[in-house]
Amino acid sequence: MFRFGCRAGPLVCFLLATTLRAADTKTFEILDLLRATQPLPATTTIATRQGFDLHGVAVASPAFAAKPGDEVTVLIQLGTFAGRLPPRQWIMRVRLVGPAGGGAGAADDVEYTNTGANFTFHSSNSMLRLETLGPIDSRSIPDRSPPVKRADLAAWTDFLALDLWRSTELIGRISDAKVRPSLTLTSRGRPFPDDEIARQRPRAEALGVTADELRSFAGSVPAMVQFLRLVQAAPDLQSILGEVISKPSLLDLVTHAGHNDVNFEYRGASAQASGSDLFWPAGDGRDFGLLHFRLNTFGKAVLEIVLYVTPPVPPLRNIAGVVGLAAWAPDKPDQIVTARVLSAVAGSN
Repeated sequence: MFRFGCRAGPLVCFLLATTLRAADTKTFEILDLLRATQPLPATTTIATRQGFDLHGVAVASPAFAAKPGDEVTVLIQLGTFAGRLPPRQWIMRVRLVGPAGGGAGAADDVEYTNTGANFTFHSSNSMLRLETLGPIDSRSIPDRSPPVKRADLAAWTDFLALDLWRSTELIGRISDAKVRPSLTLTSRGRPFPDDEIARQRPRAEALGVTADELRSFAGSVPAMVQFLRLVQAAPDLQSILGEVISKPSLLDLVTHAGHNDVNFEYRGASAQASGSDLFWPAGDGRDFGLLHFRLNTFGKAVLEIVLYVTPPVPPLRNIAGVVGLAAWAPDKPDQIVTARVLSAVAGSN
C-alpha cells in the first residue's frame, strides 16, 4: 500500500487498476475514450481560423530548458460514457510567457516522507497564458466563432517539471511487491513521528527504494498542486468540470488541497501504459504511464481523475507532462470530461 500526502492532509492508498468502472455496471477502457475524443469538423474549422495549431506533438530533448513561446494545445470534450448526448468541445492553449513580475520570484516547498527522508523543491515564478475557445458542438456554424477567452497565471513552473511519470514507476514496483509487512509510503508537508519512520524505513530499504525514487514521489505533491491550479485558472475549465462534479467546486478543492477535509486518493498506476500511437502518431514511441486518483472532501469521493503522463520535457513541461485526462464524478457516472494534447510546439526565442 502507498499513501500520498497533499501537504499536511490525510493520505491515500494506491491500488493497481488500469481499467475503470462507471456506475458499477459497465467497464470502460480510458484509452478508448481518449481515442474517441477527436475534434469535430466545426472544431477544426473554427480553431484553425482562430490560429490554433491542432497537429503535431514535437518535444525537446530533456537537456533543453523551457523557453518563452513554448505552447501546448489541448482538446477538451464534455460528453457521456455511452455517447447518449452529443459532445461539446473546447480548445485550450497553454503558452509560457516568461518570468512573472510583481515580486515573488522564487519559492521553496519542503516535503517529508515517512521513511525519514525530506526534500526541498525550488521553483521560479513564471507566467503562463491560458486561452480557451468554445464551446463548440455538432450544431455549431463553422463560419461563426465563439470568442477566445484569456487568463494569465503566475505559476511555480519548476514544480511542473518534477515528473509525475517517474512516480508511476515506483508506484507500480511497490504495488507488485510481495514483501510483508508491506510498505505504506507517504509524503506530506510536515515531519512524521519517529515510530512511523522506524516502521516504514526498513520496508523501503528491503524493496530497494532509492533516494531518487523517494524524491520523485515527494515531488508529486507540488507537481499535482500546480497542475490543478492551472486547470482551475484556465477560462471555462472550472465550469466544464462543474457540470460533472457536484460540490465543492474545483476552486474549493485546489484552495483546500492538503487540509484535513480534502485529499488525493490514488487508486491506480502503471508505468507502461499502452496507446503510444494516439499521442505519438509519428512512431516516436516515447514512454508514458497512467495515474488514477480520486479527490475526496469531508470523507466523500467527489471526482475521479485519470492522467496519462510522460516525462515533462519542453513544451509538455507547461502541463506537467500530462498528455491525456479523463474525469468523472461517482454521483454522475454517465458524464465525463476527456482531454488530450493535440499539438506541442517549442518557442522560437
